[in-house]
Amino acid sequence: MGGCAGSPGLMYAVVFTFRADGTYSAQSDEVLDGTQMTALGYGTDPDSPRKIYAINDFQASQLGLGQIDVVFDDGSGSVVRDELRSIRLMGDKLEFDLFHLSQYTVTFQLRRVSESS
Repeated sequence: MGGCAGSPGLMYAVVFTFRADGTYSAQSDEVLDGTQMTALGYGTDPDSPRKIYAINDFQASQLGLGQIDVVFDDGSGSVVRDELRSIRLMGDKLEFDLFHLSQYTVTFQLRRVSESS
């Protein structure tokens, strides 16, 4: 799925792949003001088997809740688990908020793209 991510005043391009086994891939090739963006706003873009996600609940509002593990390649091998909120699937569109350590939110707006694109 391709689309954009951002917080107020900052939007950048991202590409996500959510796999049925609960792993994901996320990358951004965007460079803003000389800074290479990462898909989740922090962490690392290269694939890792520790990049996992889960959707745990759908509420009466038709919005899902879950979590996502953000991996770092800083030599420590650390992983941070963040919340996924307001997960909404509408046809070929997926929207969700990543709520980082109860500090800030990054909103994702994605659209399914063909594998040949």
